[in-house]
Amino acid sequence: MRLTEKMAFSEGSLVLTQNGKMFMLDIKTGKCQWAVDIDDDADSASKPTPSGLLPIIDYSQPSVYKGKAYITSNNGLHIIDTKTRQKSWKYPLKNVVTAKCLITGGVLHFGTFEFHGPPFQLARTSIIYAFDLKKSDP
Repeated sequence: MRLTEKMAFSEGSLVLTQNGKMFMLDIKTGKCQWAVDIDDDADSASKPTPSGLLPIIDYSQPSVYKGKAYITSNNGLHIIDTKTRQKSWKYPLKNVVTAKCLITGGVLHFGTFEFHGPPFQLARTSIIYAFDLKKSDP
């Protein structure tokens, strides 16, 4: 496996994304503890580019908080329990993700933007999301 810059450290493990999957590696041994498909459901189609010609498929850098990995893709915010590998929640997104998830003070932040209008005459709308993780999953 070729490592990417899209990784996070958590309790002696490395959580990373590659080719639509999330992996957890043991830092000491380098062995893969588990791998899970991020977008294995039917609505995982990518969002189109502003010109409408090519698909954009992207996954943010994961963030880990209290045993859960948070990652955004172009079709949603995904929460995966790092102990059980179970997807505990998904929040659908209509827009293209622009930044990794950032967790500070128990609040998860990430941004998206949406292109609208005819090709090459586009307007852009940015949306910043914030979820309070101290209460429960978003």
